[in-house]
Amino acid sequence: MLGAGRTAESRSLERGGSAKQHDQVSHLRKGGRAADKAGSEDRSASSVPALATTVSWGVRGMLADLLVGLTFWNVTTMFPDTIFYFPLFKMAISGYELACTVQLIALVCAFASSRTRFVLTTHQPVFHFISIVGFASFYCGPAAKIMILAVAESFGGLCIWSALTSNRQRRYRAMFGLVLSLVALVCCKMAYISLNPFWYNQFNNTIGILLAVLGGLLLILDGAYKNALVKTIDGIEQLGPRVHGLIPLSIGYGSMWMITRWMSTAHGVVARWVDVYPFPAGILCILATLIGLLLSRHPIVTTRIWACLAVLGAIGLYFVSGPLGFLGGVLLLGVTASSWLAYTDRVCDFIQVHPNSLWKLLTLAHAWVLLLEVLTVWVVAYNFVPGGTVTRERVYLVLFAATFGLCWVNMDGFNQHRAQSERRSWIPRREVLITAGLIVVLLLAPASVYRAQRQSGTPEPSPEIDGFFTAMIWTIHFGYDNYGEGNFDMVLDMIHRVGRPEIIGLLETDLTRLFTGNRDLMEYLSESLHYYEDYGPPTRDNTWGCGLLSYYPIERAERYLMPSPTGELAPLIDATVNINGTLVDVLVAHFGNFEDTEDRRLQSELVHNVTTSKDSDRPTIFLGYVVARPSHENVRKFYQAGFLDSAPHYYDRWCEYIFYKNVLLHEFSNESVGRISDTEWQKGYFQLSQFGDPAKLAQLDQLVDKYRMIGENNAAAKDHVALDSDLNEPPTILLTLTCILTKLMANGENALA
Repeated sequence: MLGAGRTAESRSLERGGSAKQHDQVSHLRKGGRAADKAGSEDRSASSVPALATTVSWGVRGMLADLLVGLTFWNVTTMFPDTIFYFPLFKMAISGYELACTVQLIALVCAFASSRTRFVLTTHQPVFHFISIVGFASFYCGPAAKIMILAVAESFGGLCIWSALTSNRQRRYRAMFGLVLSLVALVCCKMAYISLNPFWYNQFNNTIGILLAVLGGLLLILDGAYKNALVKTIDGIEQLGPRVHGLIPLSIGYGSMWMITRWMSTAHGVVARWVDVYPFPAGILCILATLIGLLLSRHPIVTTRIWACLAVLGAIGLYFVSGPLGFLGGVLLLGVTASSWLAYTDRVCDFIQVHPNSLWKLLTLAHAWVLLLEVLTVWVVAYNFVPGGTVTRERVYLVLFAATFGLCWVNMDGFNQHRAQSERRSWIPRREVLITAGLIVVLLLAPASVYRAQRQSGTPEPSPEIDGFFTAMIWTIHFGYDNYGEGNFDMVLDMIHRVGRPEIIGLLETDLTRLFTGNRDLMEYLSESLHYYEDYGPPTRDNTWGCGLLSYYPIERAERYLMPSPTGELAPLIDATVNINGTLVDVLVAHFGNFEDTEDRRLQSELVHNVTTSKDSDRPTIFLGYVVARPSHENVRKFYQAGFLDSAPHYYDRWCEYIFYKNVLLHEFSNESVGRISDTEWQKGYFQLSQFGDPAKLAQLDQLVDKYRMIGENNAAAKDHVALDSDLNEPPTILLTLTCILTKLMANGENALA
């Protein structure tokens, strides 16, 4: 009888003329808290019972959506980070990337029919509780972790997407709760210096599980999900400009999700794109997202001027460095956050006219997101993936595709029409304002104060003798250990164990990407050690990154993108460090892969030219990943530039090197660090030439056990010295003379004493 009644009503609409159609549409638009009873989406769903559509906006309901959203963001931000470990380990496509398509399959199955959508909408807590299993992946290995997170993201995504495609009051509350939960999570990540606190340790993970369970229980008690179906109508002419085509709406909706996941899930992403330190600049990114959300009911957010602001922000983010480029990124984040309400309205308007096409819209939107996410990998990993030459270094394609997609249907004045017919004020509800205020007071403000206190701290006094310093090189494997877990704390602990070198070169450090979790190892280490830092080329330059940490002030730093005609783009930092009044040049570089011979030749020539163009008497240290044996012609170029090898008898090397000139090398040490990284660290202990006081030199004896010249594992390499005597004889002779001179001076002082 329900289906027959609705059919009769539809026929009456068709015969009733424009006046009656206008009354019906006005009645639908003024649903609000006293909306009509909702049945199934179409005529074929007559078996679905009618439901009341009253939705409570109380504290309990708002908190429920906030905690449900927090669970979703925890899972969805961890999922790409987990998948990337396997292709990183293999340096090729691993097959685990197919786990990204699980949610596409889930969307098709869940929204393909009115019956499955009814079950999904009215059982949102069930899907939320299933998604909580994602937290349990904290205790699993990489392979099992991917499978668990794939299930968790699928069910959590279905819960969120069904809430966002519900009746007006339900989707408004779900949307505000979702974005506010993202702001809350980013505030927590800022306090943990870019790390997700709920994945930091077992205690925090347990807290995350408890909050997720609490959110599910509150959702059940609130009961808003029971009253969430959208009433359908016949005829697109009844909604006029409110309904857009399937393709534009899918791309726009997906672009909004993409920019949010890419740029808004950490405080430092925009800052690292434009060479700005993440804190306190990241506070503006958080506030931009929050303010944009609070403006989402304002008529201006869907005007052409607002859309142009998004495009202008994207242009600034990609083409401009420094504060001006950062403001462009902040503008883009604000416009994106303000688009959430308009897009959720458009999607539900589309459902009213095309109820059987909801699965198409959501699937296409998610496929668009997935395509853009894959491209963020392809533009930088082009040397290891099929078709990489097409996408090589073209991250701007992803940025502007997402930006123009966001603005495509978001500039037709739709909200202006709605503001006149449905909304008395653009100011959000009181519950939203209170929740936003609590997030600022209880999360953002304490996190900002905590970070400010960390930055104001001073480093421990240098343990070394005046005139001496240590330099270290280490490839930290993108912040992963050999088992797919984050290694931030282990890297920090190892740096302390080796004596906290004053100058540290780190490679493969650019982690502020979607597929590496938008983490920031350089920010974490620099604030934990209270060191000065240089991040290297910004993220938008599509390198794997190289960074410099220094106990001493960094007076100057230039970044180079070294010649890489065929292989991956190689970064170089050319910095000057002030060591107690003495300027020392420090170069940190990551050369290309072994297969790219021409790239590495050109890169070694660039380092040679950069070095020889400077003051020939200035102390200089090179810390890099050269990818060549000590006898290779690329290494010879360093000798031609005046450099000496810190370990001339270490023939097992083919990656990391420490070269030096115009300083004295006293000790060299290296160690393979097991699970922390797939490469060893190397360290040299140097003396500035003007500090030659015998009393100070005599103190070197106590450091012999701490710093070793060549490890015992390299003793066998001495048999091959004759093969490359022309290359290794000069540094060997100098090293021998230095050691003899040091001993003679020390003995002479003791004899005089």
